[in-house]
Amino acid sequence: MARFQHGREEREECVYDLCGAVLHYGRAGFGHYVALARNWESSGRVGPQGKMTGNFFHYDDGNVQEVKDMAQVVSEHAYCLFYRRRVFFE
Repeated sequence: MARFQHGREEREECVYDLCGAVLHYGRAGFGHYVALARNWESSGRVGPQGKMTGNFFHYDDGNVQEVKDMAQVVSEHAYCLFYRRRVFFE
């Protein structure tokens, strides 16, 4: 990955958190997509990126539900995953 990092003088360890996913149900050519996304707090002193809470939400057309079982997120239906790099403050 180093060749894709631009302008980093020092090598630092990066930590990424899963913040969203697109799931596909069906077969190639047809099916149904749903989105899962994590909740973010942007209030208080948590830095410019905000603070991620542990709650995922399941978005399916007009329905939104809190995810109670992480097996919905960690699934063979995962099509695209979204990660966000943590920023640590000293």
